[in-house]
Amino acid sequence: MKKILIATDFSNASRNASLYGMQLAKAYQAHVILFNAFQVPVPLPDAMVMVSPSEVQQTVEDFLREEAKAINPGNEVSLETICQNDIPVPSILEKAMEIKADLIIVGMKGIGKGFRKVFGSSTIGLMRKTTIPVMAIPEEAAYTVPRTIVFATAKDDVNDAQAPSLHFLSRFAAKFESKIFAVHVVKEGESVVTQPSGPARGFETIFQTIPLQYEYPIDQNIAHALNESISSHKAHILAMIPHKHELLDRLFNKSETKQMLFQSSVPVLVLPELPITAGHSKPEWPDLKAVF
Repeated sequence: MKKILIATDFSNASRNASLYGMQLAKAYQAHVILFNAFQVPVPLPDAMVMVSPSEVQQTVEDFLREEAKAINPGNEVSLETICQNDIPVPSILEKAMEIKADLIIVGMKGIGKGFRKVFGSSTIGLMRKTTIPVMAIPEEAAYTVPRTIVFATAKDDVNDAQAPSLHFLSRFAAKFESKIFAVHVVKEGESVVTQPSGPARGFETIFQTIPLQYEYPIDQNIAHALNESISSHKAHILAMIPHKHELLDRLFNKSETKQMLFQSSVPVLVLPELPITAGHSKPEWPDLKAVF
């Protein structure tokens, strides 16, 4: 992995995400871009003091330099800071594409307050719109070598839109010698597949060098099932490819979280499924040949 973009808002959650990201950068010897998107407050008519965009930018740049010193005290990681006056989600995605980042890292706040509140609107927006893998780090999660990964799947088949993300996950797991538990939560009344067949064998082809185990828990609440899987396997990361956002929609749906709120205590790696455009048999994707 060559480049990691860490988005920060200077909160405690962002600091923890930055520290986690620096450990990943050390493992890969990757270059880190510490990024902040800020918006200049709209001046009120009766305001006594007017703050100019240049003054706000200077302040943010100062904050970024101090943050860089805090997370990289020995300058062990190649790191640069960038800020811009813009709306967070689109500016993070645009900057990540511009610099050809291989991974975006963000923080998530307040474990125990529910999936939507934990992630926040910006993080959810990134998950829905990204074309680059996004990893959300809980505020209290310390870096641990990810030896065990729970991979939440909404489908058992593999298509062209998923393939780049599956290869990303396979290479990530190979880097850390991880084992993967592929978990497909089945609602009561749905058919249960205990052995992958047909297109599902694509998982085994892509993860052929990775210890892989399939699980099909029956549970009306996907959040509860994933929590149980993370806990029982003592997983270090939850990975997911939200198939046409079905998985995210189920997690965000009030009926899914009413009785059991999603309280991930481990980093959540969201891998994009890219739409296939007319005239193209495969989706557009950043060059992954030199990612790992």
